[in-house]
Amino acid sequence: MKQNRYPGWSLIETMIGMAIVFTLTAGVGYVGSRQIESARRLAARREIAMYEAALEGYHLDCGRYPTEEQGLRALWEAPYLAPVPEHWNGPYVRRAPAPDPWGGEYEYTSPGPSGLPYSITCDGLGGERP
Repeated sequence: MKQNRYPGWSLIETMIGMAIVFTLTAGVGYVGSRQIESARRLAARREIAMYEAALEGYHLDCGRYPTEEQGLRALWEAPYLAPVPEHWNGPYVRRAPAPDPWGGEYEYTSPGPSGLPYSITCDGLGGERP
């Protein structure tokens, strides 16, 4: 029986193994980062849809949409800036407006573009409407 004088992995075998592990890790990281970005975009679209539904409820009760100065905060607490709605029956959302999934703020404009009554966007969506 022949004995190995140097049992174990050679430097070349170790380097090849490390290269394979690093390549697989990089591939998984790339795919994972794309999935995270996709999840953020989906979360932002859903939150904007929730705010749009709440704005419709606000409009039904108050007869108008909040002003830009009142903002989305008017869906959580009764506005104190003029024009103060008499028939505010909120809150219209379950929690105070939170930052978007990228950490920025949702941008509420009233009136919105192209004759729309309002617009809600965020920086992470690149200004596109959901």
